[in-house]
Amino acid sequence: MVKRNLAFLFFILFFLSAPILNGCASIVQLREVRSLTEESLTKAETAESKSDAAMKRAAAAESEARSAMQAAEEAKRMAKESTQVDAKIPEDFDILLKEAKEAIARAEAITAVEMPSRRQFEKKAVYFNFDSSYLSHKAIRVLDEKAEWLKANPDASVVIEASTDESGPPDYNEWLADRRGHRVKGYLIEAGIDPSRMAVDAIGEITDGRPAENRRVRFHIQ
Repeated sequence: MVKRNLAFLFFILFFLSAPILNGCASIVQLREVRSLTEESLTKAETAESKSDAAMKRAAAAESEARSAMQAAEEAKRMAKESTQVDAKIPEDFDILLKEAKEAIARAEAITAVEMPSRRQFEKKAVYFNFDSSYLSHKAIRVLDEKAEWLKANPDASVVIEASTDESGPPDYNEWLADRRGHRVKGYLIEAGIDPSRMAVDAIGEITDGRPAENRRVRFHIQ
């Protein structure tokens, strides 16, 4: 996982700074850290093929990579201040800084690719006819697209938010919203999506906007 490897890099850099101050840092240790960084960058490239899960990991990776770079810069500063440190250490820290910056660039690139995919998935809603929970042909086409996206992003989970217009009593509208939400969930289960990845949130009636636009199910990625 990109996040786990970059977090591991951060802690390696953090704990490496203490031996440097004590004059015990070694070139071997620094090369091991570089090896871990290269491994995390390789896994970042693999993550590019995934969608929502990659986007989440990339956002976390960017933050942790920045922390790793700051830790490396601080360790380098302390190394320069210590008179007991081997002269080769600062040069190796320059390499670590470069690799940390590359990790940041990789995470930002993944985020730039995956954010539009997430927005497109959440943007398109499923609409229903008045007082109905049955799926129209158009709704089925939208759900087929949702199913394909979820299959391509197996780590993603969604909240199925179902609503109605303000026609009818509140209790009935809550029941109808719940029925719509579970109708959508049922279709996606039949399409091969694990039910544990989906949660229905029946919010009942919505009073803002046009009634036809409130008779809908929306998707929110967790």
